[in-house]
Amino acid sequence: MAYNDDMLALVDQRIRAALKVDLATGTVSSRTPGDATAMVVFDGDNLAVPVKVGAGISVFPGTRVAMVHFGDWVVVASFATTSWLPYKSVQKLTGSVASVTFSDIPATLHSLQISWTARSSLAALADTLLLQFNGDGSGSYDCNYSQIKNATFQGPFGLATQTSVPVGMTGGSTAAANNFGAGTIDIPGWDLPHTANVNFTFAAHFYENLANSYYHFGGALYFAALGLTSITLFASGGNLVAGSEFVLTGVE
Repeated sequence: MAYNDDMLALVDQRIRAALKVDLATGTVSSRTPGDATAMVVFDGDNLAVPVKVGAGISVFPGTRVAMVHFGDWVVVASFATTSWLPYKSVQKLTGSVASVTFSDIPATLHSLQISWTARSSLAALADTLLLQFNGDGSGSYDCNYSQIKNATFQGPFGLATQTSVPVGMTGGSTAAANNFGAGTIDIPGWDLPHTANVNFTFAAHFYENLANSYYHFGGALYFAALGLTSITLFASGGNLVAGSEFVLTGVE
């Protein structure tokens, strides 16, 4: 964004006003990974100004922060909330797409959870939701899962060197209107604290009628996990349609 002289003067005015108080709170509007500064909107104002980030503090857009004096800068010193979810990204579809990708996920996050509700364009009652890390479609996934369809237990299924992981069942285009599958995916160790392997779990449910109800659950291993940055989700037989929503939260 380009700043003209009037806007620069206003930014300077806001910074000077902030420096006149001992403590201020605000919300991070943007942060470049690896940068020592963040853009913060102070409470009671609507203009984002640059502030320096304290050592050891990780902030993301939407993070509530408290700021104190340190020399000539206002420094992000601590979270102004007890929230334990410093990272959140939401993708709500307004049209049909082939896939949904969460990109540039911070490597400092210890664990992630994706909650989702989805429907596919496949001309069937249900479709399978698949997951890949880093867009990796090679045979780098091992998984075990089971499924209960109506009252019948199916599995467990053990699959090695897969190109993706089946993490749940979505509704299909012939399912009742506005009937979407839903589930969660839990991914501990996103920051790779031990090895290059990431084990994770998933559970999902889709109910159409007594003969077509699905409870899908299991776990998987991604054994090519070096420098995790993104997660992609897509339906096996069709596109993900409008009204599908995916929420990624991360814990530091």
